[in-house]
Amino acid sequence: MFTAGIFAALSTLNSILRCDGILGQMAPLKCNFHEPLLNYCLAFVIFFLTFARFYLGDVRLFDTRYSEVYKLVNEEIDAHGGTDDSDRFSKILAHSDRNMLKFEGIWLIFQTLIVVFLAYQIDVPSNFVGVYITLLICNSVWLIIMNRVMEPTTSHAINDIFPFAKKESRGFRARFPRVASNIWTINNLFHAGALLFVIYCGVGFLNSKGYSFYANELAGNTPLTCLVICLSNCVIDFLLARNLYFPRFSQFYRLFKQS
Repeated sequence: MFTAGIFAALSTLNSILRCDGILGQMAPLKCNFHEPLLNYCLAFVIFFLTFARFYLGDVRLFDTRYSEVYKLVNEEIDAHGGTDDSDRFSKILAHSDRNMLKFEGIWLIFQTLIVVFLAYQIDVPSNFVGVYITLLICNSVWLIIMNRVMEPTTSHAINDIFPFAKKESRGFRARFPRVASNIWTINNLFHAGALLFVIYCGVGFLNSKGYSFYANELAGNTPLTCLVICLSNCVIDFLLARNLYFPRFSQFYRLFKQS
């Protein structure tokens, strides 16, 4: 599915650049791009960053929830000669069997479809922004439901195994799915609200209040303004949730050796 999205995005970018004369020329009848080239390039960059966010994020979530935590608990039990209380392992198994988590795979496929559909809207920035807002809202709703319904079993298990890391290694805590989910929810809802506000203003809200000059100025720059907000959403996400996407263990290992 992601491959299909990348193919669509690259095909659209190729057509845009050829119509602009950067990669040769395309038949005039096939060129129907009326936005500035900057808008199309921004849309492609945003799609690429969004692709990376959801692909890396989904991979890390599944690694942590369904692989790493089991290995850590098993290794702790083995380190105690198999005599360690296995209640923690039973809780993790029961947690993974919850119907909500079983449905998560289907939901992630649905989100991926939206990301792929986003690739087909690069040549129409207004549609691109609309699909992007839909993606942010759908992702936020799902994250809120998951955090409200599911207890942080994975985080508790890892904190129990490495109690020193809970207080001393902020970077290690940031790699937990729940911490990243909170970052994603706040960031996505804030930017979705900003996008809706800009669009609302751009279609005449300020004009109806008598601020015609500002309304006209904003309306003319609405597509570019929205794309910049989308780009901000991606950049802030990578900055705040980088420890989930790209976990670093050197500081944690030093604390582990000292404990």
